[in-house]
Amino acid sequence: MSGGATHEYILQGSVIDSNVENLIQRIKGLADPKCETFLEHEMVFALKPMGSNPVQLHCRFDVNSDVNNRVHHLRYVGNIEPESSALMPAPSSTPGGAPMPVICRKVIESFVRTNDMMHFFRLTGFRFEYEFVAEGTIFTKGHLKITVTKISRLEKTGHSSTAQKMTGSHFVEMTAMGPSGDHNLAKSMRDFADQLSSVVKLEKVDYTPLIGQV
Repeated sequence: MSGGATHEYILQGSVIDSNVENLIQRIKGLADPKCETFLEHEMVFALKPMGSNPVQLHCRFDVNSDVNNRVHHLRYVGNIEPESSALMPAPSSTPGGAPMPVICRKVIESFVRTNDMMHFFRLTGFRFEYEFVAEGTIFTKGHLKITVTKISRLEKTGHSSTAQKMTGSHFVEMTAMGPSGDHNLAKSMRDFADQLSSVVKLEKVDYTPLIGQV
C-alpha cells in the first residue's frame, strides 16, 4: 500500500453525446500530445459514525485487470474548503479577496494490491453505498488532468459486464493536485477551461447542500 494526502482542485461539466467528438478534438488541440483511455469500475463505501458526517471511501480498479492480482485505487475525499479559507488575492482597489474560481478539497490516496478488497471494508466497518462503471479518455496539460467520461450503472451488483448507460451525456472534469490555497494553480485551471467554453462549460460545482439528502 502506498499513498499520501494533498489537495485536489476541480472544475466539472457535461456535454451531450453528439458533441463529444467536437470536445475531444478541441482538447487535443490544446492539451499535451498523448492521451489514455480507461475502463474502470468504481465502488463507494461509507462509514457512518454516530453524531458526525459519513466518511466515504472510493475504490476504483481497471475492469480488464487480473482479479487475482488487481490494483485498487482508494480515495478519501474530504469536504469542500469554505470560501473564507480559499480567497484569491484581490487587486489593490478591491477590499478583501475574490472567491477561488475552482472547488478545493483534501484527498488521501492509496494503491492496494489484493484479490479481496471487500474483506478490508468488512473489517473496518464500511458499508457499500453505490457503484458505477466509468469509460473514457484522460488528457493532460502540464499539471492539469482533463477526463471525458461515460458513466454507466450496473444491472447486477459487482458485475461490470452488466453496465448500462445512464444518460445521453458525458461527464467532463478538470483536476489538479497541489497544496491548499494555490491561487496560481486555480487560475491556470480557469484559464484553460475558458478555452473550452465554446464546447463545454466547466464550473465550480458545490454539492455540499446535497450531502445527507440522498
